[in-house]
Amino acid sequence: SEPTAGRVANYTYAYRSMPTFTNLTITGQGAGLTSGAVVELMKFTVAADSKGPVSLKQLRFNTNITDGGTGSSPTMNTFTFFRGSTNITTSVAIIDNAGNSFESTTTTLTESNASDVYVVFDTEEVIPAGTTYTYTLKGTPSGFINASGDVDSISTSISEDTVPSDGTADGGAVGENQTGFYLNASATTGVVQTLESTAGTDDGA
Repeated sequence: SEPTAGRVANYTYAYRSMPTFTNLTITGQGAGLTSGAVVELMKFTVAADSKGPVSLKQLRFNTNITDGGTGSSPTMNTFTFFRGSTNITTSVAIIDNAGNSFESTTTTLTESNASDVYVVFDTEEVIPAGTTYTYTLKGTPSGFINASGDVDSISTSISEDTVPSDGTADGGAVGENQTGFYLNASATTGVVQTLESTAGTDDGA
């Protein structure tokens, strides 16, 4: 006989194409943190599947500053964003979760890590089918002093996103900073993952 009660199945999503995010290694940031030179915080590629283009509207970076002691107050400011070797900061907004710009020294990221760093494209960034783009998030450090017993560090990651772009279909809450991105380890496995990059410590490690 036919069931009389309704049945709820898992939600199924069909995508024409999928982006593949790949983390790239960054090195040599230790001395740059102490000198106040611009440092690379995270470098990665996004590849569009051969089946079709993919579009990016927002990237959310979890950037953590760790203060190794009480003698320093490390911060990051004047963030920039690159596609390949081209600075595309004027084509994006780099902001905190309240919409304050991180692109100057007016708003700084501190060791309290009260906000993630959001890169929002002015218009959707389209990656053509079968094409790979390289992106780099950079920032200017301040207050990293490389003192004995007070080694400061910074790390950046892009966390996996388990909520679909509609925000509510699987029970996830809609938020002003909803990303709606799925990170897959390869075009064949579709395994979600977290990308993480350590920009070094101010003792040069």
